[in-house]
Formats: sequence, C-alpha cells, structure tokens
Amino acid sequence: MIQCEMIHGEYIVVIFITNCMESSEGTWRISKPTGGYMSRTPPLFTHTEEALWIPYGNLVCSFSLQTGLLQFSYVHKSTVLCLNYLEGQQRVTSMCRGGMVNQWGVGEKRVLFSACIDKNIWKACYSPYANAYYFLCKKEGNRCIDGVKNSRSLEEVPSIPLPDVNGTCSHLSTSSSGKILALTISKSLLYIPLDKKGLVKVDHGISLTSLAISPDDSTIACGDLSGKICCWHISSKAPVKSTYHWHAHPVQCLAFNSDSAVLYSGGYEGVLVLWHVNANTKTFVPRFGGQLIALGVSADGTQLAVGLRSNLVKVINVATLKERVSISQVNYEAEYSVAAQDPLNGRIAISSSSGNIQFYDIKAKRVVDNLDVSFKNYTSKTFNETTNPLLITHIAFSLEGDDLVTVEQTGAVPKESIIQYEMAKLKFWKRTPVGKFALSAMIENPHHSHISRCVFSGDYNLPSFTTAGNTHFMTWEYNSVWQCSTIGSYKDTPILQLNYVPSLLCALHCGNVVTFWQGNRMAKAVTVGVKEEAFPMYLSLIHISEPTRPLYISYAVFCLKKKKKKK
Repeated sequence: MIQCEMIHGEYIVVIFITNCMESSEGTWRISKPTGGYMSRTPPLFTHTEEALWIPYGNLVCSFSLQTGLLQFSYVHKSTVLCLNYLEGQQRVTSMCRGGMVNQWGVGEKRVLFSACIDKNIWKACYSPYANAYYFLCKKEGNRCIDGVKNSRSLEEVPSIPLPDVNGTCSHLSTSSSGKILALTISKSLLYIPLDKKGLVKVDHGISLTSLAISPDDSTIACGDLSGKICCWHISSKAPVKSTYHWHAHPVQCLAFNSDSAVLYSGGYEGVLVLWHVNANTKTFVPRFGGQLIALGVSADGTQLAVGLRSNLVKVINVATLKERVSISQVNYEAEYSVAAQDPLNGRIAISSSSGNIQFYDIKAKRVVDNLDVSFKNYTSKTFNETTNPLLITHIAFSLEGDDLVTVEQTGAVPKESIIQYEMAKLKFWKRTPVGKFALSAMIENPHHSHISRCVFSGDYNLPSFTTAGNTHFMTWEYNSVWQCSTIGSYKDTPILQLNYVPSLLCALHCGNVVTFWQGNRMAKAVTVGVKEEAFPMYLSLIHISEPTRPLYISYAVFCLKKKKKKK
C-alpha cells in the first residue's frame, strides 16, 4: 500500500520496485484468510450439550447453541471429511483427508486420542453399527471400499468390492444406525446393507448431486442435476422409486428427520423445502440469503442446522420454522476477496462472494456484523445458463472511519493476474449513530470502464476520494452530497498505482513516470521518471532511519519540498 507522510515540512515518498504483483490499492487480497471454508459435511448436534460441531475446511469447531460463539476448535492437517457423535461413549470423532482420526470427549476442550492411517482419502464416512470408518482413496476408479476400526490401532476391516462404474464418487454416507452404506458415482447409486451380504446398483439418467439415508434404513434419497429428488425404497427385494420435483437447479443437500417422515432439501434457490413423505405435501422456508449446501438434524428431530455457501449456519426450530441462532465464519473467495481495516474499531472488513462485507473482530475471532452491498436476489436461471455476478473489488474507509466506499464490478475471468471489468458501481456509505453503514450515493460506470484504484485523501477537514479508471482519475468531494470535482489524466497513460500524500498531494504511477498532483483541483505539481524496465508496484513512505531492505527490493527516495510563501 502507498503510505506517505510529511516530515519537518517535507513530503517523503518512496517507490518500491519489486516482482510481487498486488491486485488492488487500499485493499488486501486474501490468500490464506481466517476461518476456512465450510464443506458439505453436515453440522453435528450432540445429545448431552447445547453445542453444534461444524467442519470448516481443516478445522473442527464447536459452537454454543445459546450464543452462537466459538467454544473450541481443532486443526486437522487437511480437510475434514466426516464428523460423528458416539452416543454410548459421549465422544465426537472425525476423519480428515490425510487419514488422521481424532476423538474428543463431549464437553472437554481437548483431543482424547489421535491416530493416522497414512493414506490420502477422497471420501469417508463412519458406521456406528460396525464401529468403523469406510473410505475411498481415489476420486474415481476405486475397485473397493476400504475400512478401519475406530480405535487407537485402526485395525483394518474387510474391504467391500465395487463394480466397474465410470465417473467420480461424489458422496459416501451411512445411515444413522450405520447398517446401510451408500455412495453415488456419476449417474449411479450403490448401496450395501452391512448387516447382510451383497451390493445393489441402481442407475439414474442424470448425475447425482446429493445423498441421504432415512433413520429407519428404508429409504435412500438422491438429488440430481436437474433439481429432481429420487427416493428408492429399499425395504423390499427390488428398490421402488418415487420422484419429487420443485428445485430448478441441482439439489445440493438432503436430510431426513428423525422419524423418517420429513425429507429436507435445499440448493441454489436459497429456499429450504420440507417434503412430508407420507402426506405427499411440501412446506417452504424461503429467504435464507444464499445457497444451501449442508443440512444436519438433531437426534430428537426438533432442530435443523442449515449450512450456507456463505459460511453461515442457521439453526432452525423445526416446530416453529424460526431461526434460533446464527453461526457465522469468514466467507471468502481467495481469487477475488478483498479487505480493509475499519479505523474506528479495528475490525477487518472482508468482501464475500455473496455480495456482502463481513466485519471480523480480531479479538472475538468471529464475524460480528454484515453489510449487504450488492442487494443480491437469487433468481432461477435456465439449466445451462451461467451468470456474471457483481464482485466487490475495492473497500476503502475514510481516516476517521465515518465514510465507507465500495466498488462492485462484473466482467471477464482474470487473465494473467489482470482483471478487466465491464461494469462498475461506485457506492458511498455513511456510518449511522448506531454504528451501521447506510447507503448515501451510488454512481454507475463513472469511468465508463473498470475501476482499477481508489483511495481516500489524508485531509481530515476536507474528505475527498479519488478513483482511477484505465487512463483517467476522478476526485470526489463531499459537500452535503458526494460529487465529482476533478477529472484528470497524464497523456492518456494507463494508471497503475495511486495514493495520497498527506494532505493534498496525490501520487499516480503512469507508465514509466510517477506524477504528483496538488490542491483541491488537482493541478499537476511534478513528474518523476522511472526506468522502463522497473515496474513499481508500491508507493509508500520510508523514513530516513529505516533499516536496509532485502536485496530483492530496490527503492528510490524523493524529497518534495514545500515552496516557501513570499512575505
């Protein structure tokens, strides 16, 4: 980032020349953000404590159902594949992609034992009936399902041979009793009654996207790519199929209630559907605000945990269909997410793929607030239709934190680390007395091209904001309303970098020169040349006493003295 200061009446500006690419100014690109990403592994209720266990990437987290706060978390060495409650032992057990098995005592914030089978695992599940983990080691082409006992020794159990089926295994699951083991491979469902011998294969015409087994072991439900739900009733010798259809998009998650009478489903539409199987009716719970990707049901059937793609889990009271508590973790897209620090309270504002800004409290280690920036509605689209959603590409706070500016853009997929956007929305937000942000102004396509840089000035008395498009910059000033006061450019040269020197000097990196602009009306003050082969990616302050930097970073220091006023 560009940071410049006035020291003893002189502006000290440094141009860093390095081979590191930085995608935006005034914001940070998120490469390894806090929190992890929620998988499709269902959230887990325990019977004896008011807690919900949720896998987030390689984390296993326990949250309070009273407050929604994190109580305990443990880091696996790789992605968590399955999470189960051992009722008789009052323990929670998990297995990760690297083959590590962990057990925790319910209510205890420590691992009781760990063991590892030293295998890379693609899918895994746990069977209470066999007290064993079953897993597939490859994404496709598996000839058998391997297994190990859930013990410190991880003793191997007999493998289950599989028929030749082409395609990727998308789901591997067991029923709550553990007597039925089922998996989906492309367009086929395979299930194995573990208390009997034999494997049954059922072919389906469309790729299967979700899987659930009823607690009474009588029905296996699968969602497919077209939005249909197929239920195979397996209590008879030959499976009997029934079909339900409401979803317009692939069914992302399924779960049965504890009495097997209700089937829950969800997907892209952001709507939870309750299928009353015996009565052949359905109930809808709409407006979840994002895609549903995971469902978990409590043992008594009174609570339902709904996991959203936005890293949000909502716990629903099944009797009233009202939200009981909400659990939120940071939602990010590593390629697109940006962040900035709120100067008023130190929280980190992080953009999400759903068009929200999440305010992450570093001390509390959780998301404490959300700002809906894009006002996104989830609407149905055709089967093969692709959308080009608005992405939040820039976040900037004023020095005192009273003003917030966001930029939303849509366009092509980034190529060679350069993102070109077709449409841009510049939004100005004011902090309200209660600490929330309210939209005060919105400008569509101010540059008639993408916005590459944006930054607030360093003047407390006259808040102004500068945006840079392809070759032009625009300065915005607030006087009751935000309005453009200046438009400028340097020889129609693309603007690569932009920042303010406190308080009225603006530095722009254009091609092989850095130009400095002064005053409210942005008159060009001075131009500094840079070698053609040099590619400065950071413009920031360096103090004269600063220690020597590593050899791979070179820099130049320019002292721009103020002109003395004539008496």
